[in-house]
Amino acid sequence: MSGEWNAQGSTFRLLLASSIRIPFPCGLGETATRPLPLYAMDFRRKTLPHDPPDWIDPTQEAFFVTINCLPRGTNQLALDHIWPELIESVGFREERGEWKWRLILAMPDHLHGIVSFPNSFFMRKSISSWKRWLAKSHSVRWQRDFFDHRLRSDESAAEKADYIRMNPVRAGLVATPDQWPYVR
Repeated sequence: MSGEWNAQGSTFRLLLASSIRIPFPCGLGETATRPLPLYAMDFRRKTLPHDPPDWIDPTQEAFFVTINCLPRGTNQLALDHIWPELIESVGFREERGEWKWRLILAMPDHLHGIVSFPNSFFMRKSISSWKRWLAKSHSVRWQRDFFDHRLRSDESAAEKADYIRMNPVRAGLVATPDQWPYVR
């Protein structure tokens, strides 16, 4: 049995060593390193897909969205002079029928929200143009792209809303969610 285990361990080490550059024991006092394959060395951030599956009607769906600032750790959003402008721009786009934010919360360096696109589905275009406008008019620096997750049930939406509202509490910014002023 221990012979089988050692053979499996050796095979595993060889497979692992062929894909990463870390010294692995090969015997008595020996080490081997192997270079990373070229495909593993591409560290560029991939473009995130924002297209829902073909079998759903995206105009009937809600999405949990996270949009990050650049650099992280710098307060660009949870500011008394930025928040009203941000909400006004959200409302302007809601009046145009571009989207409907059920919940939006600004943390110092990112936004969370639950949003739907009731009239047409242009999530990437809508969020990108909104980010561009905030960058130009209020010098908000954004990371490229954003994260979205389609909410598949009312229960999931309620869980995400609780998660969003508790974010300032988990970050130690307030004691209760009701104390955080940058939420609508």
